[in-house]
Amino acid sequence: MLNKFSKEKWAVIAIIAGFLFIMFDQNLSLGGFCPYPDYITSYDYNSEFQFYTLDYLYGAKHQFLLTSTDIFYNLKLDIFPDVLGFILIAIAAAKLVRFSKLFNIVSIMSWGSVVLYGIIHIMPFFLNGMQLSYAGFFLGIAMFGMEAVVGYAFVSAICDTLSGFEHRQARRAIVLSWFVTIVINAVVCVLRWVNVISPSLLVTYEVLQLGLNILFYYFVYKDIDYIVKEKTL
Repeated sequence: MLNKFSKEKWAVIAIIAGFLFIMFDQNLSLGGFCPYPDYITSYDYNSEFQFYTLDYLYGAKHQFLLTSTDIFYNLKLDIFPDVLGFILIAIAAAKLVRFSKLFNIVSIMSWGSVVLYGIIHIMPFFLNGMQLSYAGFFLGIAMFGMEAVVGYAFVSAICDTLSGFEHRQARRAIVLSWFVTIVINAVVCVLRWVNVISPSLLVTYEVLQLGLNILFYYFVYKDIDYIVKEKTL
């Protein structure tokens, strides 16, 4: 059955796989390995803000002292790296441009996300203390914004290929499921950054996030033949 899939269908599936890579955050601690220079805690500023930002972006641990909090890197390896997801999306979307020029936007924005991802992960070599925390905080928001833009462009491209009254229900299902998914993704993103939520509640949100994402990808996959124009109504 799989050998009957066209290159275009595989491209759509690759994009779905790319979004799954972006969504999943399963990290393994790297122990004491850290190529970054030691983080210099800025004691005149909110140490919790520094810790939350450093932990969300790179992994961190802290040691409470009598008068201060020292923050250290605790790097983790993401089993499903976001950068690989964006690369998959960028390459696959470029193969679908003939069905909708909006796929070109998906590809370009995905490559932009790869660049932004790289900038975020080399910043500790050039910035430290609150400079790194502030830059990481705002670039982290920008990174989520890029993910949302890539997703929106993908949904727009899909709806463009499913133009016509006969695909109205399919378009509604795809748009609504994507909108709810991006809202839940934003909630989970904030909860991970704050890092004060109970593990069980965070798991509940993550399971809900996974379910909604799968529903969105199901709606896309269900009409894949019409997206790549292998079927028409």
